[in-house]
Amino acid sequence: MIDEGVSGNVELERDALAAADRVVGESRRTWMLKLIGRNAGRALGALFLAAGVLKALAPLEFAKEISGYGIVTDPIATGIMGFVLIVVECGLGAALLSNLRPRLMLALTLGLLAVFLVAIGTAWWTGAATECGCFGPWKRSMPVAFTQDLMMMAVAGWALWSHAGIRSAVNALKLGIVGTALAAGVTIPAIAVMSSVASPGSLGVVGSTAFRTMEVSEAPQSLATGEHLVLLMSTDCDHCKAAVPAVNALFEDERLPKVTAVAMGDRVDRGLFRQDLGAKYPIAQISKQSVVGLVDKAFPRLFLVRDGVIVAIWDGEIPSAEVILAKRQENGPA
Repeated sequence: MIDEGVSGNVELERDALAAADRVVGESRRTWMLKLIGRNAGRALGALFLAAGVLKALAPLEFAKEISGYGIVTDPIATGIMGFVLIVVECGLGAALLSNLRPRLMLALTLGLLAVFLVAIGTAWWTGAATECGCFGPWKRSMPVAFTQDLMMMAVAGWALWSHAGIRSAVNALKLGIVGTALAAGVTIPAIAVMSSVASPGSLGVVGSTAFRTMEVSEAPQSLATGEHLVLLMSTDCDHCKAAVPAVNALFEDERLPKVTAVAMGDRVDRGLFRQDLGAKYPIAQISKQSVVGLVDKAFPRLFLVRDGVIVAIWDGEIPSAEVILAKRQENGPA
């Protein structure tokens, strides 16, 4: 017969061992979740670094994407914002990937993703943009981009929890990796912009696709698609002022594509030009760099543009509608 005291002790010991097993099991599950979370944070860093490099390869296009959201549209401001975001993404991505100050970097990542969500959500809500160019040539629709950024926020939060109570050493290797990424974020966009700087007149030739990618502000329609008559002018040019009646005639001729003038003058200068001289056609703004690339010797220049490609050019005097119609027929149907 088993002693009741001994039996009670055995039951207590068995219960204690079962409780210990449960604690160990929970600890193992927590450890595994934290391990996966920390690696997910590194994967998020690799994603940020890749996004930063892709933007750095085409910084002007990224600045155009920012402008397309309709929140900040000034060309200088969008250019600065684009450059700063490229550097931040490269540095932040490298820091997460190398595990440098992970809790701080993950907190910054959450903040940056929150900014992205606000920007994407605003553009989605207002309809200002239909695609997100956060990964350069790989576009995402606004709903997909918003959902994916929400998922990345969840991953960043998980990774932040996973680093609780863990100290990560700072060493020369980690600092070197982040420093290299920051340097790349500065130099790659600079090289890309310099390589895209047009020499005088190099864009203003028949066959040029300049209007497919050129940033044109305040144009009534995109010059990258369809057929257009594009007048390159200056608000200070006497010849451009004298040409207003002839250009107005082209603008009002329904047989012709609509006329859009482009100039590097600001909104006030362009508005005063139209008001003082009675110009009926819209005058959009392009950069000084674009003007230099389009101009040959003097203003004005008239381009017949089809799907962003220059198919005919007239220098000096504005051609008649008949001359333009003949040239359109010569170059085939629109």
